[in-house]
This record gives sequence, C-alpha cells and structure tokens, in this order.
Amino acid sequence: MGDLIYANFSLVSRIVDLVAEETRVSEERIIEILTELGILEDFKGYDPEKRVLKLRIDDHVLPISLRSSPGENAATFYDRAKDLERRAEGARVAMRQTEREIEKSSSQKVEKPPRPEMRSRQPDWYEKFRWFFSSEGNLVISGRDARSNETLFRRHLERNDIYAHADVHGAPSTVVKAGEGDIGAVTKREACIQALLHSSIWKAGTMAGDVYWVKSDQVTKSPSAGEFLPRGAFVIRGKRNYLRGLEARCGICWIDNRFMCGPLEAIRHHREMFLEIVPGNRKKSDVAKEIIKRLAPGKSVDIDQLIQVMPAGKLEIRG
Repeated sequence: MGDLIYANFSLVSRIVDLVAEETRVSEERIIEILTELGILEDFKGYDPEKRVLKLRIDDHVLPISLRSSPGENAATFYDRAKDLERRAEGARVAMRQTEREIEKSSSQKVEKPPRPEMRSRQPDWYEKFRWFFSSEGNLVISGRDARSNETLFRRHLERNDIYAHADVHGAPSTVVKAGEGDIGAVTKREACIQALLHSSIWKAGTMAGDVYWVKSDQVTKSPSAGEFLPRGAFVIRGKRNYLRGLEARCGICWIDNRFMCGPLEAIRHHREMFLEIVPGNRKKSDVAKEIIKRLAPGKSVDIDQLIQVMPAGKLEIRG
C-alpha cells in the first residue's frame, strides 16, 4: 500500500496541499476538490473528525490522512506491513515447531522431501498498463482503454515527462517517465513506436505510420469553448513534434520473472533471447503458449499476464 502512495505521490500531495490551511474540512469540500481533479468516481468516503479520506487507487481503497504528508501516509502503511510480517513469521515458527513435534511422535519415520516455497511476484504499479523500458532505461507506459488513458494523464503524467500519440483510431496515450535525467531521442522514437504497436493501424497489418510527441505541459483536459472531450481524450497546445514513417516492429522477452513487450529495438537491447511478433492469423492465446514454451520453459507463468502485454488482434511469431 505504501508503494501505491509513492506511485501516486503528486496526486496525494495536491489533495493534502489544498486542505493544509483549512482548520475543518467538510465532505462537501472534499467532493469539490476531487471534482476539480477529475477523480470524484474514486471517492469512497470521508471521516471529517479524523480527516481521513478513503480513495480508490489502482483497485485498492486506501485511507489517506489529510493531517499527514504523502510520505508519512506511506510510512504508516509500511509500518503496518512490517507488523503483519512479524506476526506471520511468528505463526510460521510455531507451525514448524508443531510439525516437528508431530513427526517425533509418529510411529512411521518417513522423511518427506522439503516442499519448495512458492512466492508469487507482486506486480509493479505500471504493469496494469502496457509498458516497457526503453533502450536508454526510461519507463514507457501506454493506456489500455479510455479509462486507463485518463488515469495516465491524471496520475502519472508529471513535469519533464513527455506524451506520445498517433493520429489514428485506437492509438493509446503513451507517457515516458523522465526519471532523473533528460529523455533522449532514442527513447522518444521508441515511445512513438509503442503508440503505433497498440493502435488499429498495426492490428490491420500496416506496420508503419506517423506519431507525435509533446511535453507534458502541452497536454490538457480544457477544451475550447463549445467543444466536448470524452473520457480518454485530450487537447494538445502548441507544436507537435512528428516522427513520420516509423516502422513499428514488436518484440517480446522474459525479464525479471515477467514478460516485457514493446518496440523490437528496445527488447533486443535488454535481452539476447527474444521473439518478434507480427500481425497474423493465429489466436493470441495460441501464440502466447508458444512464447512461453520458447522463452520461459519450466517457469511458472500467468498466461493472462502475457496476453495483456501483447498487441491486440491475431498474431504470428516471425522466425
């Protein structure tokens, strides 16, 4: 839960800052703030006495103290997690002791092989989007639908990030996280390719197109007078930096116990073992099974996680 606070640090900071100077904050005031931020649908309750706001973040309902900074809120969740882990460890120790006593009292001295410990990997926050790491190390994330495009803009498009989009139907909003340095030309190109890979133009078999990128402060939800913006749509102010005739080739690899899918040049940079996938005639689930067999044999793989990172439509494996 603490990780969710840090992943949405700017959003929580804005909410806390807006009420920092107010001695008493009513539920009506909270609703007003969340409406301004465009996240009223994530409101799950408010306790004015304790000044605790319940907000849905990434499919979790988090109690956020408006008396505390985002860092202090995150620390509270970390402390709770540590306490639960200590209790769980105590229970595991007691269970092992009980098992040893049962084995001692048993008339049959049959040694059992140790049971392997199965640990499920906790997904990172960005894995609910389509994502990859660029050749230069930047995290690039794309929306899956109108709702997640909106979430990307509201919660994850920050200062110094860039935004990429293709002027074709079904193209996702794509955000490049700046991290600590500038965003290089290679990363901008790969982010633009990512926007094509998950658009209708690639799904139809046209593996090339024009894409633009802009700075984060050029993207807004404020339409011109008389204009209506549906969910997931945005207005771009100022110059668009177009990369034209981009060839969109898609690669996939097994890295850090998960599949990463994105522009072929980025995937090739991170792993020697990879596959190229192209539009084709095979069911995505059948292609996914072959990918697992070739890239992650013997691994415990969630095929649904793999299918989610792959482009839409029927596919083929090249080579």
